Amino acid sequence: AQRRTGMRRVTPPDPNLRRRADGSGGGYFDVTSAERLGPLFTRVAEELHELRPLPGEGTERIASRLIATIGVRRAEKSADPLATASAHDGRIASDIAAVLGRQRPDGGWPWCDDPLCKTDPRVTAWALLALGEARRDGTTIDGGGVARATQYVLTYVFRATDQP
Repeated sequence: AQRRTGMRRVTPPDPNLRRRADGSGGGYFDVTSAERLGPLFTRVAEELHELRPLPGEGTERIASRLIATIGVRRAEKSADPLATASAHDGRIASDIAAVLGRQRPDGGWPWCDDPLCKTDPRVTAWALLALGEARRDGTTIDGGGVARATQYVLTYVFRATDQP
């Protein structure tokens, strides 16, 4: 059952959420008051420093930071739907450029930037997920790069193996 609060529609959480979270080893939290959202988002945003850019970081870390930063920006926008810009927009744009700039000619991404590091389907999938989240937020992402990465992952998934 949904109820309206002002202009926003509020949907109660799934009653099985706690059981699912416990069963998966994950977690969740309930926000019972709109007044608590601001400080909560501030605390979450402050944790982004753990993913600050580091020398020699690889695609996996950059994609992780991109996903986390987009999540914080979404939370901030949900708290203030009239906000048109976020303090995180620059970091998001920079991380998108960094991820796209590390893409290999075969369409995938490696664990590290060393030319000897092979392209990896898991890192490629993680980079695709991060770029997909950015695209979902309305950021224009190079379709050619995404198509090449998608083809790389599909080629890996449907490769011939030794298994019967």
